[in-house]
Parts: sequence; C-alpha cells; structure tokens
Amino acid sequence: MSEYDGQIDKEVFYRDRMKYVTARRHAFQTRIHPNQDIYGKFVTLLTCGVLLIEESCPWNGANVVPDRPCNMRASLIHDVLVGMIQAGILDPSFKTQVDQEYYDACRADGMWLVPAITEFFGVQFYSWQEHHTGEVKVAPNTKQEAREPQQAGR
Repeated sequence: MSEYDGQIDKEVFYRDRMKYVTARRHAFQTRIHPNQDIYGKFVTLLTCGVLLIEESCPWNGANVVPDRPCNMRASLIHDVLVGMIQAGILDPSFKTQVDQEYYDACRADGMWLVPAITEFFGVQFYSWQEHHTGEVKVAPNTKQEAREPQQAGR
C-alpha cells in the first residue's frame, strides 16, 4: 500500500480510451504469425497465430460506428493487435493483416457485407498512430495542464 502524501485531489485523472474489459480469457486464431512468441500484460501472440487475451484486458470497442454484437469481437482483436504495434512489440508491417482480422471477425459474427466493407476501410484509414496512446486526462477541465502547488504568499 502506498503512503498518503497529505495532498487532497481536486481533479480526477483517468484514461478515457477504454470502455470495456474482458470477462474471461479468450483465444482466437489469427493470420498474424510473428517470428517469435510475443508476450504483453494482457495478451500473448504465438508464432502459430493464436492470440490469447487474458481476463480484464481493456479495449475501447468500435470507433466511429456503434458497438454491436457483430463488431465487438472484431474490435477486441483489432484493438489488442494495434496496441501491440503501437507498443513496438509487433511489427507495423502487420497493420493490413490486423485490419483484415477486423473484417473477418465482423463477417463471421454476422455483419452484412456492405457494412463490413465500410468498417474495414474505416479501420484502414483511422489514425491508428494516435489510438491507444494511454494518454492521461484531467477532469473536468481536460485542457488544464498539470502544475506545481502554489506556495503560500504568492
């Protein structure tokens, strides 16, 4: 347990990118075959393409489009794999295949062809470099910068 430093917070610091967490461990077969097994905090990607996602893994759901049963699994797989690229543990050359995983999961989970194609192009052109930054936000004024406490008499 950490020590209390005597400071009282007037703001809430949070990460706003994630709105879901997995309720159990999942295993998915993917077309992504790295040269060696990759281990992350909540994920493991094996050289055979099996993606293991641990219980309590956070993800943000679909972007731009509403979260629906036909894109929830796709968004989990995509978010985890893009997060691995951004963390530098999966080669960025896999990005197109990662996007294809999103499309395939949407179709397998019942999404009609035209919406699946539309969402596929959406994830291809989404600014994925900024996705999953883990940026810390401050509420209620998210533009307020962190500052040192003012000294008495100033």
